[in-house]
Amino acid sequence: MKGRLESEIKVEEGLKILFEEYPELKDYSEYMSENSYLTRNEYIRGAYKYLKYIKNETDVSYSKLEDVGKVTLKDLMRFINRNRMKYYEVNKFYHYLVVSGHIDRNLCELMDAPKDRNEHKITSLTLEEIQTVKNNIFNGVGSDYQKSRNANIKRRDYAIVMLALTSGLRVGSIREINLEDLNFENGELTITEKGNKTRTIFLTEEMVDVIKDYLPDRTEILNKKKDDKAKTNALFISKSRNRISPDAIGNMLKKYTYNIEKHITAHKLRSTCATILYDNTHDLKVVQETLNHASVTTTMRYIGAKEERLRTSSSIMGDLLLR
Repeated sequence: MKGRLESEIKVEEGLKILFEEYPELKDYSEYMSENSYLTRNEYIRGAYKYLKYIKNETDVSYSKLEDVGKVTLKDLMRFINRNRMKYYEVNKFYHYLVVSGHIDRNLCELMDAPKDRNEHKITSLTLEEIQTVKNNIFNGVGSDYQKSRNANIKRRDYAIVMLALTSGLRVGSIREINLEDLNFENGELTITEKGNKTRTIFLTEEMVDVIKDYLPDRTEILNKKKDDKAKTNALFISKSRNRISPDAIGNMLKKYTYNIEKHITAHKLRSTCATILYDNTHDLKVVQETLNHASVTTTMRYIGAKEERLRTSSSIMGDLLLR
């Protein structure tokens, strides 16, 4: 199977199963057709869970989408249960139901979005911690057997980590990269982002070399068998020769940050890129354009305020006003 098509087909097959139980969600899927297939999958599954909840755990006798309008605020809040992602999924579904004329009001507007308790804590890697991650990748982690078994994927892992750190790309965009998206001669990479939008970013010569170093390992993995999997155009593949999954990238980072006392997820690499770039340029606009944020307010949340910055600003204001 070619390119990112294999992932999309799996998602569509999964949604078909949901549509058999709730065929009314097909129109919601069509409504979200301009979103990426991953985003669409997430929100449709959120709506599916909400409909099951209404049908099985409330007093509403559900048979059609109009019955969602009978749900009480108490039932809605019990379902969301302070879960921020659930709130956004259900809010999107209610918005669709209103604009499509199924119900009259969005019940989510009567409640506030749950607060993210960690929203103010921007976690990122320092330069020293990044070096630790590099060492862990190339020296290996675990037993000698595990190190030997993973020898042919360490250049892949290094390429993924460094691409995320140097470009600020989302993991979803990195895993979707195909071979034809790369233009080594011009140092360009075409990426697909949220909403299936594409844009071109520039790669340094060093980053191009990092990706090139990985390609022989990719070829070796693919050529273990001559079948349809060997024809994939996905740049980053697993040892089972499929396009690498978000969970696999998350587990990879967990492995390589085992000796760093921070909870580093794949998205924290994006925060790290933003923080280091701002610390070295002090140009918020550059960071915004690098991360491709529509709003500079979003960019400011990614950068956060380091403790040392807060201490410095507090000291400055104290010197000015209290002495």
